[in-house]
Amino acid sequence: MSGALLVHYIGLIRPEQLTVFDSIWYLGMISIGGWASTVGVIMGVTILKLVEQLLTTNTPWFADNFTVINPESWASLTTMAFGALVIVLILWQPRGLIYLVNMIKAYIRIWPFSY
Repeated sequence: MSGALLVHYIGLIRPEQLTVFDSIWYLGMISIGGWASTVGVIMGVTILKLVEQLLTTNTPWFADNFTVINPESWASLTTMAFGALVIVLILWQPRGLIYLVNMIKAYIRIWPFSY
């Protein structure tokens, strides 16, 4: 559905517009949020976009304050953080973050009578 909407919005689609990195980025968003629900996917997109924006806007600060690393290497900070975040969250929560949210909601629902 989203591909059809993208083609309608752009008007023309070429293979150069959709790279392998974009596909990996989309799979990372889905796996972080959770495969089983739309809310989980939206949560994954929101988290990864926030991390991307934070790192993109703060990269000059990192490059100025951490001079041990070559300044050109800080350009790949977003990619490294994305990979690390996906690996850590898949190891920590293989069902996605929506599963953690559902577990917290279930705990709060039965909280006073948790026996």
